[in-house]
Amino acid sequence: MNLLDYDAMATGGHEFDDGDKVLADFIGALEFPMVAANIDFNYTAELAGKVEPWVILDLGGERVGVSGLVTAVHAMLSAPGP
Repeated sequence: MNLLDYDAMATGGHEFDDGDKVLADFIGALEFPMVAANIDFNYTAELAGKVEPWVILDLGGERVGVSGLVTAVHAMLSAPGP
């Protein structure tokens, strides 16, 4: 994903499938921010402070806000691992 030069990434339900440690390691390897406005990542020290609700990007002199949202159904779709 870093090779694609993303500006930001929103979380989805399956980011949680392999557990908090795997997700924390994944986020730590990203060269761009992960955003989620309606998920509280402070429930575990591994994820606390790693995801912001939004990011403001400067794209060619224009300020662009990027945020991510998940629906309540995501909690049922995810199958957290160990």
